[in-house]
Amino acid sequence: MNKDKRLMDMACIIRNRRIELGYNSGEKFANQNKLNRSVYQRWENGEDLNVTSLIKLLDILKMSGKTLFEKWERSRSDMPRDVDIAELRMVAEEKEPYKKVEKLKKPKK
Repeated sequence: MNKDKRLMDMACIIRNRRIELGYNSGEKFANQNKLNRSVYQRWENGEDLNVTSLIKLLDILKMSGKTLFEKWERSRSDMPRDVDIAELRMVAEEKEPYKKVEKLKKPKK
């Protein structure tokens, strides 16, 4: 099963931050911060990380969500950009312009 590249990029940022904090071992980091060692290992391996766990992890890593996501966006060339609703409507109209539907006339007898 292929892991989502976005999760792998996030895992790399988490791992690098752990190392920046002076923890060469993920196991030592998990133990010293009262995290389940196998759960933390899954996070560093790019497995799904729920929001509650992410908030806890960001506190331990002394990192804001803003910083994490900015690093994540910089690491990804294919990161989707924000699009406003007006732009979405324009794109939709270009693909299939609204057509005026005419009422069918009944044939005369």
